[in-house]
Amino acid sequence: MKIALGCYILVPDSVAGKNDKGECRMDTMTAAWTQERVMDRLESLAEPGYADFCRKLVPGEFAILGVRKPALHKLAKEISRGQWVDWLRRTPCCCHEEKLLKAFVLGMVRPEWSEYEAMIREFIPEIDNWEVCDGFCCGLKIAGERPDLVWPLVKEYAESSKEYEIRFGIVMMLTYYIKKERLTDLFCAFDSADRESYYVRMAVAWAVSMCCVRFPKETEEYLEVCSLDEWTWRKSIQKILESHRIEGPVREKLKKWKKNGRKVGDRQAK
Repeated sequence: MKIALGCYILVPDSVAGKNDKGECRMDTMTAAWTQERVMDRLESLAEPGYADFCRKLVPGEFAILGVRKPALHKLAKEISRGQWVDWLRRTPCCCHEEKLLKAFVLGMVRPEWSEYEAMIREFIPEIDNWEVCDGFCCGLKIAGERPDLVWPLVKEYAESSKEYEIRFGIVMMLTYYIKKERLTDLFCAFDSADRESYYVRMAVAWAVSMCCVRFPKETEEYLEVCSLDEWTWRKSIQKILESHRIEGPVREKLKKWKKNGRKVGDRQAK
């Protein structure tokens, strides 16, 4: 499957090649990565049958080649060792796998924070599905290493009005920030998140369930008084109960809520 590209720099085969053992040569590592070169590699790894499977899981109006995650991670590692900046920052993505590849590369590099933050902000508008969003978040391990540094950015996007910006913020929170001292901030973010977007509500339910695993009593108290819409509230409880990691009185109360709904004082929650 060939996808039309925009402007790119041609890289001779003698530069972007492999040795007689099929291994990437050293000049491959130092040559500039261009969109043509990236797409050639992606198309060589594509599996049409797998692409059909992916389209069922990741709906959207974008091309899917069908490249498996291990192959993408391996290619991302190779790209991260070479000249990748121009490709990553100045080239619009042609397909789903190129977006995933950029997300994975961003998780493997460590520029100075000011430049890194700029790259993260430039990439976020390209996120248009849950898989790119969640894969990007999982790779941004700097948030786990330097949580206070990254927190303002995470909080800002969780408070956005755009679907995948919010999901980015919420998934970053559930991945790196479920800590005792952050619970109040997390619960406020969950309550304030957009209630119209399916992918935001699912992220919130996922995040609440993860909070409950680590802090069951605090999360139970939150669920009793929170401002979540009824669908997200019930989905959160469903995810908690499905995990089988919550036992005792908290689990019993959640099971009753699942069956009968919740009450805040004498008022049935809407």
